[in-house]
Amino acid sequence: MTINILAGLLENAVIAVGSFSICMNFQNWEIMLLVGLNAAISTRVSNELGMGRPRATKYAVCTAVLQSLIVGILSMIAVFISRDYYATVFTNSEICNVPLLV
Repeated sequence: MTINILAGLLENAVIAVGSFSICMNFQNWEIMLLVGLNAAISTRVSNELGMGRPRATKYAVCTAVLQSLIVGILSMIAVFISRDYYATVFTNSEICNVPLLV
C-alpha cells in the first residue's frame, strides 16, 4: 500500500497507479494459484508421512517442485509474449491499447 501511495505522488499519477495496480493484479493471480498448490501439496505430504510411506512422500515433493517450476515458467513465457498487450485485460484506456516501443 505504501508503494501505491508513493506512486500517486509521481508526475503522471494516473498512469503510475494504473500500471502498478495492473502488475499487482497479475501477481495476485499467480500467487493464488501457487498458494493453492502449496496447500494441496502440504496436505498430501503430511498424509503420506502420517501413513509411514517415505517413498510416496518423496514422489509427492518431487511432483510439487516440478509443477511449481512448470507454472512459473509458463507464467514467465505468457508475460514475455504478451508484455505489450496484457494491460488491455485490466483497462479500457486508449493508452494501454498502444504497444510499447522497446
